Amino acid sequence: MENENSKIKKLFPLELLQAPPGNKGKGLSEAEIIQRKADITMLLKEYGILVNDIVVKEGPSKCLFRVTIPSTTKMSAIKELESDPPLGFVSNSARITTNFWGSAIDIEFPKESPEQVLMREALESEDYLNSSYELPCVIGKSYDGYFVFDLAKIHHVLIGESIGFRLTPCLHSIITSLLYSRLPSELKFVLIAPYNQSHFQLFDWIGQRYLATLTNNESAVITEPSKGIEALKAVCEEMEARYDLLKTASCRHFSEYNQKNRSGQIPDSEICKQLPYWVVIISEFADLKRNAGGKYEMPLIRIAESAHKVGIHLIIATESPSFHFVTGRIKANFPGRIAVGLLDEEESLVILDSDEGETQFFDGDMLFSNGAESIRIQATNIEEDEVKAVVEYLNGQGNLI
Repeated sequence: MENENSKIKKLFPLELLQAPPGNKGKGLSEAEIIQRKADITMLLKEYGILVNDIVVKEGPSKCLFRVTIPSTTKMSAIKELESDPPLGFVSNSARITTNFWGSAIDIEFPKESPEQVLMREALESEDYLNSSYELPCVIGKSYDGYFVFDLAKIHHVLIGESIGFRLTPCLHSIITSLLYSRLPSELKFVLIAPYNQSHFQLFDWIGQRYLATLTNNESAVITEPSKGIEALKAVCEEMEARYDLLKTASCRHFSEYNQKNRSGQIPDSEICKQLPYWVVIISEFADLKRNAGGKYEMPLIRIAESAHKVGIHLIIATESPSFHFVTGRIKANFPGRIAVGLLDEEESLVILDSDEGETQFFDGDMLFSNGAESIRIQATNIEEDEVKAVVEYLNGQGNLI
């Protein structure tokens, strides 16, 4: 439910999205939890690892048993546990991860009856509605609730996937979250999908409402690499124009400019206009490099380095997570990272700068990293029919500004 401090105004009916089922998936009973705690304690003892305490958390698709261990536990015992886990863990498809600094071992078991994380439930959650985020993006559910990040604070996000079929729902979840929270006058998208319009083709219909107008781009969703480069150059021009506006208005940041504008503190009517956020999303930026070489990287880096201060934010995604495409210079400017299905350690290092991504065993498993920590999430599920319903509704709102 909303509160008076919320910036999320639930602009469109949530009934456009799939309703949650009446019956939830079955979790572990108290007896099962007690038994599993005993099994874990006994199995770890075989490795010389004593247990101080076990805390249980239940998520939509798995149960977490967080085992706190003595700080005197030998590192060799923990490494042996990771490399050669007990048969009892293997047979139950458990995942074992360790936190050496917190002296904890996380053991996750898949639930017999996993639940889908539906977009409607995520948008109805207090985690989304009661946030004060400028650009709230809800992408899944963790053990602690629905996971929402603020694109305005994260600045830019890099998404990597190689397994297939997970990237589109992730992008659709982000876009839908933003559509539900901001009016067209407050938010514009630039959608670039080289050679593959399937990620964004449904959003072609929102036309001039939510899509930024760029010079020499006929299509609302840009699919040709050469036009993608021109679009990035046009975004750079918008960025420079905004910096000029801020300088003229004696403002240091996008939000300061809009606040002064709303309160009438900018007297010059020629510069007095409200600036919407721009969110630039590239669904497969590796294709830009394949077909345009280094031409794309310069405007991309310029935007990544400076555009967030004037309300322009980047989300770039790739199904080719290799160091050839995701260079160090790109990564340095994308503090937000999302892994939605990686195959091996190298791909995980490319996207997350750690090997955590190769442990994505469960369907819908997602990792979000902000540089300080990695959070494991069950990704939201949103169907194309739901996206279509939202877009068709937007088209029917003639007075929406």
